Amino acid sequence: MVSVECPYCEEEFQDEIEDYREDEQYETECPNCEKVFGYSISIIVNANSYRLPCGGKFSDGPHEWKKRIGYPEEYFKNKYQCAYCDLEKEIDNGAV
Repeated sequence: MVSVECPYCEEEFQDEIEDYREDEQYETECPNCEKVFGYSISIIVNANSYRLPCGGKFSDGPHEWKKRIGYPEEYFKNKYQCAYCDLEKEIDNGAV
């Protein structure tokens, strides 16, 4: 199913196609005004960027280590994760 808007009456509805592709043209009838119209599908991928004050996973830091918490507790004992890049590190005795 794909959400489409009728170019005649601006009604938005779900077209019940199951196998759709980005480079093809489709036709459907508006359930509101009963006019036939065509449409195509666009697939958009966005990337959101952000700063890594630690320099990233492959950097020597300075990482901001946060204690990992979870269950079972034995698995997460001495496990820490950088607040910026999610790098994980096991640190004995809780010395960060």
